[in-house]
Order: sequence, then C-alpha cells, then structure tokens
Amino acid sequence: MALQYIVNGLMLGIVYSMIGVGFSLIFGIVRVLNFAYGEFFMIAAYAAFFLASVFGIPIWMVFAINFILMFAVGWVSERALIKPLRYRTDAHGEHSGVIIATFGLQVILQSLALLLFKGTHRGADNYTSGNFMVGDILISNERLFMTVVSIVVLLCILAFMKYSKVGCALRAVSQNRTAAQLSGINVNMVYGIAFGLSTALVAIAGTLLLPFYNVYPTVGVIPMGKAFSVTLIGGLGNIGGAILAGPILGVLEALASGYISTQTKDAVAFACVILVLIAFPGGLGEMLKRIRTEWKGIRR
Repeated sequence: MALQYIVNGLMLGIVYSMIGVGFSLIFGIVRVLNFAYGEFFMIAAYAAFFLASVFGIPIWMVFAINFILMFAVGWVSERALIKPLRYRTDAHGEHSGVIIATFGLQVILQSLALLLFKGTHRGADNYTSGNFMVGDILISNERLFMTVVSIVVLLCILAFMKYSKVGCALRAVSQNRTAAQLSGINVNMVYGIAFGLSTALVAIAGTLLLPFYNVYPTVGVIPMGKAFSVTLIGGLGNIGGAILAGPILGVLEALASGYISTQTKDAVAFACVILVLIAFPGGLGEMLKRIRTEWKGIRR
C-alpha cells in the first residue's frame, strides 16, 4: 500500500509542479505574488467543463482552446491591471499596490462566478477509462494520461525557456531587469508574455484536474494553496525547484491521506513548507544550486 500511495502521489505531484512553475514564473520575472492565480484555474476549469461536457469538443481541442484563451486572459490582465500599477509602484520601490490589485481581482472573479454559475458543483466524466497493473500497483489510465500530459508540458516549457529567443529574454529579465533593458529587450513585452504563459500553464492544470475536482466558484482556493506551497518549497521564482517540489508535496499528501486521514493532507503540506524554510530558507532549488556549484568546484 505504501508503494501505491507513493506512485499516486508522484503522479499528482507532477501536476502540482506544473501549477507551481506557472506561479514561480510570475514571481521570478514580474516580482509579484499573483493572488488571482487560483481564479484563473477556476476560469479554465469552467471553460473545460463547457467545452468538453456541454459542447462535446474533443479533449485535444479543449487543451488547445484553453491554452490560447487563458494566455489571452493573462496577457490582458497584465496589460490592463498590472502594468499601470507597476509603473507607479516601481517609482517608490515597492510592489504592494500590484499585490493588492491581484487580491482584488481574485474577489471580483469569484463574485462574477457566483453570480453566473451560483454555488452549483459541476463535474465531468473521465477523459479516459480503465486501469492496469504494474506488479502490485494499480494505475488508472486517467492518472497516467494526466501525468504524461504534465511531463510533456513541463519539458516543452523547459525547452522554450532554454532554447528560444523569448525564453532567453524571460531569463534575462528574471536575472537583471535593468541590464536586460539596456541590452534592447522589451521588458514590458516580456512581462506580458510571462503573465500569459503562467496563466496558460494553470489552464492546462485546470483542464487535467477537472475529472478529479468538481468545478465551482471557489475551487481556485485548492490550486492556489498548492502553488504557494510548491513555490515556497522549491524557492521563490525557482522553476527547477518548483518541478522538484511538486512530486515531494504530492507524495507527502498521499501518505498522509492513506495513513492518517484525508483531512490532514493540507496540514502536512504546510508543515512541510515550514520545515523546508527553517532548514533551507532559499528553498530546495537554492540548496541544489549550491550543491551543484560545490560539486563543480570539487571536480576542478
């Protein structure tokens, strides 16, 4: 049973990694905490529900439509809300106005969802059916599908960040905004792309998790908590750390649910956050970076 819990936790944790990468992307580049991140998940889940369950659109088209739609939502949100406030707050060397604005956006989106959809919980059928055995471990096709899609998306994001010109610009702005601007990079364009890409990532997660979670106006609280936990464990703004932290968090939650109770899994997650921050204030990503640097020094 322990092995079954670990496998289930790893598969769910990879989705957590994707959610955490999107959240880390915004903090690492735009330097703000987006409290409306969970509500973008909620919008994506509602869109996936209507596209797949109501209109019967094939699942691969649902992913494509949701990705493009939520990228546009993120881009417009950054242009209309974040950009004007960023200019004002940067002059004073603080970002509290932007953070408060994202919190206000969270409340507005939740209220609109309640107005439009009431408090009704809506669920969707599994995208695939059946399961298979690997030794004594039972793996459902739905969880396998969720894991494979998440891995493919994460690999695409890593390749995009490392090899594309836009990805290099994103990394440059993350490291030093002033130097990137002096090099001719359009920082405002990079901020819009980062916000859109982050929102598109959470849209993929919202589509994948729709069969596991009912969609309702406050469903965004769940992924927001996961994103925050993964980001803190991995290190604020550290994409590699977020990828590592997701499976760790997923396994801990699965073991807590299996051996204690399902009500304790969130408590275990935040306890893990506290312990990691006490031991490694910079997160696991910073710890791995330090180990890698020391190892290179030893080899030389």
